[in-house]
Amino acid sequence: MNDIIETASLLPYMETDGTGFHIKVPVAEQNDSAHQKSPFPFLVVSDSGPFSRIIEASINTDAETQIEPVFLLTQKDEYPLIKDELWPLDNRAIDQYWQRTFTFHSSEKFGTPPLILRDQISKKGQLLPYQPLFFCKYRQIYFQPLCPNCGMSLQQCYNDAMLEEYGLLPYSRSLKRYLFCPSCVGSKEMPDFYVSSLAANDPGFLKNRFELIKKYGQLKEIETPDKLMPCLDCTRHQECYGAECLAVSRIAAFSFYPFYMLMFKADSINALDFISLMSGASYEEIKKQLIAKQQPGRLSRLQVLKQKGSIETPFFFINEDRYFLEVLYLKLSFLNELSEAIFAGLDTFQYTGLGLSIDRIWVKLSDQNGLLPSFWNFKIELLDVIDADIQSLSFPKLPQSHGLHLLGAIWLYTLLVNKKQDVSHVYGAIGDAIGKNSAKDDVIFEKYLKNGLPQVFSPENIFWDPEIMTVKEKWHNIWELSLRMGFNLIEGNLQNLKGWSKENFGQKLEQLRQQIKNNLFPSEPFVSTKESTADDKTISNILIKIMDTWREDVETPQDELAATVSPADTDITGNDIRHQDVKSKIDANIYDTNVYNPQEDTDIKETIIITPNDRIAKETAGIKQDEDPNKTVLMINADTKITDTKKAAFQPNDHLEETIRPSNYVRGKERRPPVKP
Repeated sequence: MNDIIETASLLPYMETDGTGFHIKVPVAEQNDSAHQKSPFPFLVVSDSGPFSRIIEASINTDAETQIEPVFLLTQKDEYPLIKDELWPLDNRAIDQYWQRTFTFHSSEKFGTPPLILRDQISKKGQLLPYQPLFFCKYRQIYFQPLCPNCGMSLQQCYNDAMLEEYGLLPYSRSLKRYLFCPSCVGSKEMPDFYVSSLAANDPGFLKNRFELIKKYGQLKEIETPDKLMPCLDCTRHQECYGAECLAVSRIAAFSFYPFYMLMFKADSINALDFISLMSGASYEEIKKQLIAKQQPGRLSRLQVLKQKGSIETPFFFINEDRYFLEVLYLKLSFLNELSEAIFAGLDTFQYTGLGLSIDRIWVKLSDQNGLLPSFWNFKIELLDVIDADIQSLSFPKLPQSHGLHLLGAIWLYTLLVNKKQDVSHVYGAIGDAIGKNSAKDDVIFEKYLKNGLPQVFSPENIFWDPEIMTVKEKWHNIWELSLRMGFNLIEGNLQNLKGWSKENFGQKLEQLRQQIKNNLFPSEPFVSTKESTADDKTISNILIKIMDTWREDVETPQDELAATVSPADTDITGNDIRHQDVKSKIDANIYDTNVYNPQEDTDIKETIIITPNDRIAKETAGIKQDEDPNKTVLMINADTKITDTKKAAFQPNDHLEETIRPSNYVRGKERRPPVKP
């Protein structure tokens, strides 16, 4: 292994001397007691990756005006991995991982490319690690760690032979790293080696970061440029390196070892919080959860989103029945974009503990300057994704179905987790469904649904508070199709992709999204039952008034209606031909003028109004309700919604106001409207 690896310095980009742009990393306030105790005071947005964390920062002007919020994807000092001889992993693999991660993100495959600093790229185009970086909480100054014995810069030891000579683990065959001073190696029989934290099996001569910081007090007697060590000219030097040794709590390691870093434009919100917002969770509810989970970084992004007003108008149909369809469509759109990313790199997600996690999925929302609600314009961003080189890693990969299992888990989490049932409850139900049916059967979910949809899988669970929501039964089929696709991913994993293809899956998903979209935005006007009740009542009252006016126009003297009508005074339909003036008056006030033409089709329709108290059988002499197949009967009740008139037409026994539309003419004879006696 080479003794020296080229490194770059991040220090010039972190200095705030007022001479130019710089990277600003927010830290806790000095008067915050937790600030003084925290070993890492920087705002961590995500710490779930095994080898990296995401730190919130910004690019500022020399006047501290923010130009662009950014995420710093930085290498961790220590990796929370359990040592396993079956899955060997060493520092060389981690170095290669960062090189391929740089290539992966630069390709813009799964998001926006990183913001590159000139010094971090070698002449060969490779990503360079930065030198270790310390931070003084009290003076808010960054500096690089020096050797406390000679004042020269500490470096990471890559010489395997030297490390093994002193009884330390080799760099190229372990995950252990050590800082040392190359200048002091030849002058001391046992040079000092430093680690961030001591492990139980480390040799006794190793020193941790706190012992290194304590020894900085002796640098006061050594000639070294002041700018390299801010402690030397600090007025608080005695406090920091006196009896209390406050320097241990005042100095933090931004990175104790040389570290790789990629800078990205900051995303809007973590996927977990975005899913909750899509479900209908309020800002206060998510804020409370993040505080309880000690997630200040994610809370910071949520607060920025609220300040921008992005969560005030996120939906089209929040007060309508279609709200269910809208939430389902948005969630499936989120899953569609995620599935495309996973399908494009199934090899990437085939390593236990190293692949994608929902915690490292981010969502970028567009600025609120368009016409669409905020949740209708988003983009998935994958950070901390390992695009591992199979040949460089010495352990075998898992089947590609491992990636499907990941997507299936995220799929059902997105659709079913809410404030009433957490992920453990949902996954327990999924395990129960699979356990009761054979994994060899490709219709596990179909069998599970034979006895009906269990409560844990009900469509109301798509909402944050399912107990106050209802979903129309006609949309249950769409919901079951959505669940079935998630189960198909898990079933494909159990069957090791037998009979499964990402092309077929993608096609079905797009068809399902289109079906939901067609229901959301139908070609014919959509009437919402939640808002139309008052409007329908108003329209019904208007129609009643119109009918009353028409009846007043056609009413005739009671004695005239009581006169005896002889057969000679009636036509073949039984209508009284003596009352032509009444018929003319009705024609003039109610109907369009119809000129009879024997050459034309005589099946012309007219409308006749009859009150609820007038019974058709008694009042329409000679006219049978079923004699004309073209006749339409529309029955309207004053309390019946206009949208329900079709149903009302099939209830002849109700006391309803009725509209009869018979043909105007029967075999050349003009029909007359029945006259109220």
